[in-house]
Amino acid sequence: MSVLSSFIDTRGAEADAGTDCDLCIVGAGAAGITLARSFVGIGVRIALMEAGWLNPRAIDQALLDGDAVAAPDPLSEHRVRYFGGTTNHWGGACAPLDPEDFERKSYIAHTGWPYGFVTLRPFYEEAHALMGLGPFEYDAADAFGSFGEPAIEIPPGSALQHRLMRYRRYRFGLAHAEELAAAPNIDVNLCADLMALRLAE
Repeated sequence: MSVLSSFIDTRGAEADAGTDCDLCIVGAGAAGITLARSFVGIGVRIALMEAGWLNPRAIDQALLDGDAVAAPDPLSEHRVRYFGGTTNHWGGACAPLDPEDFERKSYIAHTGWPYGFVTLRPFYEEAHALMGLGPFEYDAADAFGSFGEPAIEIPPGSALQHRLMRYRRYRFGLAHAEELAAAPNIDVNLCADLMALRLAE
């Protein structure tokens, strides 16, 4: 069974055509694919809607034309509109938010999260395992120690700090297309611009 024969090509469908499902997931990027995978084999009918095709096409990418506030480059240079989403050109840099990132800053309006780093940590660890990033460890001193070397010393009072990132170019579309194609309860809809949601009575 090929991926293409299992996915639904919505090109040529009527403008008001729809699909019946229990759960509609909009976008087949990192988040959409991960969410869809969590329902594989469960008795819930899933419609995964992807606005683009399996490969990049100019007609799809043109729909991203626009400018981003406070960003020098147009949106179309930073977003990719096909199965797998922007992970298709992502460089693979991974790092969790720091605990202080969740805290309210008196000098910045609308800051502060309703939960902290501890709440997110299990999900960070799950993402690490999925992407093969190794142990969930971002302490620079420990990382240097694993190579038998001390961390680079930063002078007291300096604005510099140690930062550790992990890199893996993980293409969600390529990695999980076959799994989703084989899932009997998941319909992957390509070239599917979602126009409306109609809830059952």
